[in-house]
This record gives sequence, structure tokens and C-alpha cells, in this order.
Amino acid sequence: MCERERERERERERERERERERKRERERERDREILGWWIHLANIAAALIISNASCCASLRMCEVDGRWRRSVCALGIGAGGQILRALVSIALCF
Repeated sequence: MCERERERERERERERERERERKRERERERDREILGWWIHLANIAAALIISNASCCASLRMCEVDGRWRRSVCALGIGAGGQILRALVSIALCF
């Protein structure tokens, strides 16, 4: 009878160990998911920073006929293109 008790106790211990392993695996999976979201957020931030820097560069002032004016690119397609590029970059992150 003592042998049966020891065997049951060993089986309970093995079951507890399996449960601990399942819990560790769930925690690792959750950590991987959280890391994935941080990577997505970093990609979005990088896209916004790069697009903003490009947009600011296209909005530079230039001298025309002795006067400072915004570049044609900034007033026309250029600025819109930069904004569109930023939106596409963000969309590609998802």
C-alpha cells in the first residue's frame, strides 16, 4: 500500500510539473506577442519620423526672384506625396 501511495504522489508531482510547464509556455507566448506589438509600434514611429523629416526637407524655403518662397514641391505634389508615403508606411506595418 505504501508503494501505491508513493506512485500516486509521483504522478501528482509529474502533473504539477506539466502544469508549471504549460504556464511557462503561456507566459513565453504572451511575451512574444507583447514584443511583436512593440516592434510594430517602433516601425510606425520610425516611419513617422522618417516621413516627417522628408516632409520638412521638402518644405524648405528657396530663393526665387530675390524673395524667399516655399518650394513648388512643398506646395504641390511633394508634401501630399510625403503624407501619402507616411500613411502607406504605417499601413504596411499592419
